[in-house]
Amino acid sequence: MTIHLFRGSKNRVHGLITHATHPWWPSFRGGNSDIYPGRASLPDGRKVAIKAIRILHGPPPGKDSKLLKASPAAEIWSKLRHPNVLPFLGVCDDERVALNPVLISPFYKFGHIGNYLTISYIKLELADRDRLVSGVASGLEFIHANEIVHGDLKVQNVLIDKRGVPCICDFGISKILNCHGYTSLGVGTVPYMAPELFAAESVSTTKESDVFSWALLVLEILTSDRPKRRPTRPFLTSQDVHALRPKRSEYDVQKVTDDYWAILDRCWAFVPSQRLSMGDVLGSLPDGAAKFTI
Repeated sequence: MTIHLFRGSKNRVHGLITHATHPWWPSFRGGNSDIYPGRASLPDGRKVAIKAIRILHGPPPGKDSKLLKASPAAEIWSKLRHPNVLPFLGVCDDERVALNPVLISPFYKFGHIGNYLTISYIKLELADRDRLVSGVASGLEFIHANEIVHGDLKVQNVLIDKRGVPCICDFGISKILNCHGYTSLGVGTVPYMAPELFAAESVSTTKESDVFSWALLVLEILTSDRPKRRPTRPFLTSQDVHALRPKRSEYDVQKVTDDYWAILDRCWAFVPSQRLSMGDVLGSLPDGAAKFTI
């Protein structure tokens, strides 16, 4: 089975062919997509990830509507080139792969950072976790500097390459700020959502809500465990949200040092304007993490 790739949404790369290894069985199912492994005829013969975006309503799309559906995520993703952002390879329009939109990126065998933290043969020291924290912070700061909101930062959306470098991925619900036609398609994943996103009225993700999610992700990186006391349903009262804020007494000071906690505590402030920016975060990281900053 073959597919043709695009670079961006306009220029077709002729002769670039990818073979879907297991076209009927995804290796990973995300919130709005299925991931299949494949191989591209690039000079290095690299393995690629074929991401088929699910369309939940309506008839199967034709080629034009497929590319239209894929283009917002593709346009956003293609603008981002950074060591801590997953590289974008192109968009597929071959219906032998999927009827739905397909995005192509490198395939990383370690999967997402949650898997990486629990692989038994990988023994992560504090310095390794510092490097992961710094990498995700650098990637998110770069995304924000390009006036883009990620909108769904969580362990499943940070992949680990073969060198152990974290790469932020999945811009399916991201938005470009101050750009007509780009809006967020959702408000994220419940356990990682900032308190303002639980409001009953219409809300939208922001840089500040990304910062909140980043802080919760850091807790997972440092402890190899999901953050405690997080919500499991999408609608909560203000009192509920306050009660679910992480508490210092619940975390081992050897894993989450006081220096880290001082930063994280400011990142999940209840009022969005009181949170640190990612630029501030990079300038405040503990020495162990700061030395890895790009």
